[in-house]
Amino acid sequence: SFIEFERCGNVRLDGFRMRYSPLWCVHLRLCDGVHVSGLDIRARGHNNDGIDVNSSRNVLIENCMLDQGDDAFVIKSGRDRDGRRVGVPCENVTIRNCTVKRGVTLLGVGSEVSGGVRNIRLHDCRITERANAMLRVKTSDRKGAYIENITVSNVTVTAEINHLISLITNLDYQWGRYPARERMLTRIDGVKV
Repeated sequence: SFIEFERCGNVRLDGFRMRYSPLWCVHLRLCDGVHVSGLDIRARGHNNDGIDVNSSRNVLIENCMLDQGDDAFVIKSGRDRDGRRVGVPCENVTIRNCTVKRGVTLLGVGSEVSGGVRNIRLHDCRITERANAMLRVKTSDRKGAYIENITVSNVTVTAEINHLISLITNLDYQWGRYPARERMLTRIDGVKV
């Protein structure tokens, strides 16, 4: 990740430009009390997520402009057995008044969700050039935990888009060709668009 905060509290990222991050642009992991405002991010490489919120809580992201090569805003909470062991959910995240020019997804939930995801709200945002999906929920039978209370509202799409909502329950990337050691289904409840 280009900028990463881990196990931090009262984080404020405000009003800066970021260009050509080598991978994820901003990664917030195990943080509590984060305010991200006014970022201008451009990074169109492979796997260039804009802002990844991972096992963090009480996060507000607002007034940002993103033009990235992968998902714009991503909610995660740990992968597979290790994610369940740590067991820290990603919760109480609000994303508002942001513009995404292009990318794969406006809001991606997963695929690492083994600590649980709840109370995520995205509203009053825009997609202006091109995206594959507005909301994409990604998990597999290796993840376990839960995804609940996801709300997406008042999104303006003035671009080519393939899916408004995409729910993928068998996403394992390179691990899909190997049998799972244990099967842990993810409960999905309360997704509202």
